[in-house]
Amino acid sequence: MSQLGGRCESTADCESDTEYAPGTECTDNECTCVQEGHTLCCGPEDTSPDCFLACRPCSECQEGWFSCAPGTAGTACDNDAKCAGPPDSRCGVGQCVDRVCQVEIYPGPLFSQLRGDCAQLECTQEGEVVSRADPADVYNDGNLCTSDVCSEENRPVHVPFDNGISLMDLYKVDQICYEAQPFDCIVEDDQCGPRRICVPTVGAQQGGGFCAPSHCINLRRDPDEADVDCGGICRRPCESGSLCAVPQDCISGVCLGSPRSCQSPSTSDGVRNGSETGVDCGGPWSPCPPGEGCATGADCEAGVCWAAVCEEPTCIDGLRNGGELGVDCGGQACPACPR
Repeated sequence: MSQLGGRCESTADCESDTEYAPGTECTDNECTCVQEGHTLCCGPEDTSPDCFLACRPCSECQEGWFSCAPGTAGTACDNDAKCAGPPDSRCGVGQCVDRVCQVEIYPGPLFSQLRGDCAQLECTQEGEVVSRADPADVYNDGNLCTSDVCSEENRPVHVPFDNGISLMDLYKVDQICYEAQPFDCIVEDDQCGPRRICVPTVGAQQGGGFCAPSHCINLRRDPDEADVDCGGICRRPCESGSLCAVPQDCISGVCLGSPRSCQSPSTSDGVRNGSETGVDCGGPWSPCPPGEGCATGADCEAGVCWAAVCEEPTCIDGLRNGGELGVDCGGQACPACPR
């Protein structure tokens, strides 16, 4: 770890009439010792206010010199624990080599990264962590009807596809997009074919819907319907309290009782419904285990939501989870946390 001296605009200034500091170069407008483990200091016998500054190991500097605090590079040591690391402990380690402290720095990207935040954390040559824009680090929201990109402000955004865009060419899914959600059809367009219509979702009069027989809007309960214009062949699920034959007939996915009827959602019905993101979890309820659905990391026990599914904790996900003692370190599964 090199140490800083006088001000400069170029390396020539470090050995000039106004600033003579041999063995230094100009870095960030400061004269800096080139040799690792050396600092710009006065010798132990030179105690005058304008003493001669030179690059020396701390063992050859005046006692108590400000840049030779115990543990800094160039100070004496008898084990690694006595040596300080870089400014950010994720960027390297302090080591005791030949009874002198040294700092080993690992420049470049960190192994531990928060995926999908449009940024990459990197260690500088000085051992500090900086965040750099990474437009390729987009967040996958799991929605087929949005385009996941990084904004000009370097934030993840999800741009809705135009209404009517077919998903067949993109994903081999026989649906179209409306208001960033996939449907069979759009009510206003009605492209369902002969003797079929586009039935809107519950409570809607237009927008995305389901292709179904034309009798599914006649305000009567026909033999192939679970209740009036819903369930059965109509595919549009029925609201709570409506008659049903199978769980798929109901918005809640729960069909019980005698006569069988659609039940209101609950957090103990074993079905993903209501405001849940997974089965009886997520949303306003308790976080979901890995493998369940999610909208954000807050819906997941590990805090990691990717492509609308909660993921297992790992030692490189940029979060403290899974029994770790720090972010991606400590505990039974991850490397020990830096000193």
